[in-house]
Amino acid sequence: MAETDEDAPAGVVIVRRAFERWANKDLPGFLELFDEACETRPHLGGLEGGAYRGHEGVRRWFNDVYSDWTEFCPELRTFDELGDSLLVEGRIRARGRVSGVELDTAIWWRCTFRDGRILCMDAFREPGDAHRAAKLGGG
Repeated sequence: MAETDEDAPAGVVIVRRAFERWANKDLPGFLELFDEACETRPHLGGLEGGAYRGHEGVRRWFNDVYSDWTEFCPELRTFDELGDSLLVEGRIRARGRVSGVELDTAIWWRCTFRDGRILCMDAFREPGDAHRAAKLGGG
């Protein structure tokens, strides 16, 4: 039986809502779930060397995703609470806007929260990296 939002930890509910809004390209709804002082280090953004900070940064990241990819579908698979972090296993399926290249890759996100909103969301290609980040705290 699938866990409902009513049964799920608060962080899981927040992340599920954020990813649903992300998949539906609902930027205003997505931003509602992020703390004003948030920081995100997306896997693809990391290739260009960056963290996105605050709502303006998340807005820029969101727009970068949809300017670079014609399709971008994040999926959530499993959740694991570790200290103050929520580790999320998922996948990203995407198609490059210019190249047409298709991406289908496993990904792990580490999320932390403050006052019911996402404070930090980092993406990792390897589960061990996400677990190490959670154990170190930081973010």
